[in-house]
Amino acid sequence: MIDDARRAFRDLHESGTFVLPNPWDVGSALLLEQLGFRALATTSSGFAATLGRGDQKVTRDELVAHVAALTAAVKVPVNVDAERGYASDPEGVARTVELLAEAGASGVSIEDYDPDAAAILPVEAAAERIAAAAAVCDRHGVVLTGRAENHLYGAGDMDTGGRASHGRGRGPTLASRKEHEVKLDVAPGNVEEGGGLSKEQINKVVRSHLNAVKFCYEKELQRKPTLSGKLEIYWVILPDGTVDKSKVASSSVEDAAVEGCVVRQVKQWSFPKSDGRTVVQSYPFIFKGGV
Repeated sequence: MIDDARRAFRDLHESGTFVLPNPWDVGSALLLEQLGFRALATTSSGFAATLGRGDQKVTRDELVAHVAALTAAVKVPVNVDAERGYASDPEGVARTVELLAEAGASGVSIEDYDPDAAAILPVEAAAERIAAAAAVCDRHGVVLTGRAENHLYGAGDMDTGGRASHGRGRGPTLASRKEHEVKLDVAPGNVEEGGGLSKEQINKVVRSHLNAVKFCYEKELQRKPTLSGKLEIYWVILPDGTVDKSKVASSSVEDAAVEGCVVRQVKQWSFPKSDGRTVVQSYPFIFKGGV
């Protein structure tokens, strides 16, 4: 039965355009099947809402169980919104796709947005993850969709995706990326008020989000190939680890788009809980550009 559904799903893609409605549970899936839809697609936000959560807050095990329930209830093919593959590396993405295939999925989509970094993945990393997923899909006859989330998150056009371009005459290419690395450093005495967080704890969080900071810089580097400078961001960490406010402390970058993007990124970060005191932090990001 699963092989028949997968064959039907591949045939749909070869025959032309079709509509994929989004059931959020078994009941809605059965209703949509009865209405005559020839295939269904899960919805990450819709399913999360049935659990009382926001989008991107569902575990892999919960998604796999959800898919198994849907495919057991309906005869039509089911495509799965697997978000970013529920893994940080290609091997983990492959494992996720394997589990979804075993649960009866006829199709799987993997996106290139990293919610932890709040940024689009570098093209090489995204391609590696899709390649890992494709190997599993090919073995099971599952249709794979590689989702480029550029427009959804305002991350540049579809050619660059907020990344360096592939030699399209719009700035530095990926081959020259080493010349445009974002370098990080911590100025002595940058913690203005203590609060039980060590410099090492703060550095660890900042470095985990470095790709998001690079994204802010690199998307503007396409327009201004010589863009460089030092941007110091000031922010306040509340006792629960959330960032209460962030702003530019000083900048020699002199680019409002980069400055505003980094400020917004920092505002979304989460730090370890402190000992009940507020931590006031300033941090310099060094952007080194050049053609």
